[in-house]
Amino acid sequence: MTLLQAHDIHLALDGRTILDGVSLALRAGEVCGLIGPNGAGKSSLMRILAGLRPPDRGGVTLGGQPLPCPPDRASARRLAYLAQERDIHWPLTVAHVVALGRLPHQGPFRADGDADRDAVERAMVDADCAHLRDRVATTLSGGERARVLLARALATAPDVLLADEPAASLDPLHQVQVMSLLRRLAHGKGSAVLAVLHDLNAAAQWCDRVVVLYDGRVAADGAAQAVLEPGLLRTIYGVDIIPGSVGGRPVFVTR
Repeated sequence: MTLLQAHDIHLALDGRTILDGVSLALRAGEVCGLIGPNGAGKSSLMRILAGLRPPDRGGVTLGGQPLPCPPDRASARRLAYLAQERDIHWPLTVAHVVALGRLPHQGPFRADGDADRDAVERAMVDADCAHLRDRVATTLSGGERARVLLARALATAPDVLLADEPAASLDPLHQVQVMSLLRRLAHGKGSAVLAVLHDLNAAAQWCDRVVVLYDGRVAADGAAQAVLEPGLLRTIYGVDIIPGSVGGRPVFVTR
């Protein structure tokens, strides 16, 4: 079932074409990796899919309905966005930052209920930041902030999670934990997950599907093993990338 769909997205900035006719469908129960070189338009596309930037042409639907820009409360309950930037500007505790993910589920005068507190606690445990709950978020390291902001997105309990470089700034253990968590969110809870990735090994290992964005267009869209082939990788990255296997898992190295 398609949960989020973009159709014929066009975007230009300062006279330069950023996105040129991009169409994309995110399906329930699927982890989709979005890869491409720097400047390909990945983050711009993510912001459009999140309802944070209007396209010049084309549109986005959530659950078959047009996605408002900016998203309304109903849309924000179904869609969460983890930005590439890991900035936290307010001196709030980690628990309070994560609890912001529950705001779309609350009325203007409604206090946190048991369901909200349970969702916040579960999100902090899943993102491995529960032990930081009483720390002031602005004092955390970059990797710790990344996990807190992921927990905030998870606390929303979204149908669709858009994660822009979710494993960036994380150590190897937490990279594996985060990618495993995204897979559980899709396969276990039926959410649609779109993750911008620069690590081709992570894309091959964790993603059900990979979309390649190159020069503002979708250059390939399909199963990871079909999409991540040397000819295409050489074209989009300008370097020879050789596929191999270690312990039955695909690996990619440059030559």
